[in-house]
Amino acid sequence: MHLQRSPDIPQLQPLLRWLLPGVVVVGFLLARLFPFQAIPPLCPFRRFAGLPCIGCGGTRSWVHMAHLRISEAFTQSPLGAVLFIAAALMVLYLGARSTGLLPAWRLHTSRTEAMGLRIMLGALLLTHWLYLLLSGVAA
Repeated sequence: MHLQRSPDIPQLQPLLRWLLPGVVVVGFLLARLFPFQAIPPLCPFRRFAGLPCIGCGGTRSWVHMAHLRISEAFTQSPLGAVLFIAAALMVLYLGARSTGLLPAWRLHTSRTEAMGLRIMLGALLLTHWLYLLLSGVAA
């Protein structure tokens, strides 16, 4: 597995170049300003099964991250906190790439490595869901 600079990857279409970071920035602003705590949980899986889904607590985690309450965000939903950081990094990368400051990068994997990454991702998602079930923070 290796990361390779790829000058042959074309720039994003102008609409996507601004739309993707714009959606993330609006999400950051909503997490910072909207009173999410005033609305009840809307998760259909939780209503049906009475258990948190794998994404439960994600919105609350983003709200905590937007208010720089990082430990609370990771306690509420480790996956949500990591996705917040990934989204912030994506906005920075797309901005730098769109202005020509950074090149495009591509991760090259063999079939075996790709399968291993998928298995690890599945195990991480299962671990996250078990954390939500056992910790009770998403209740």
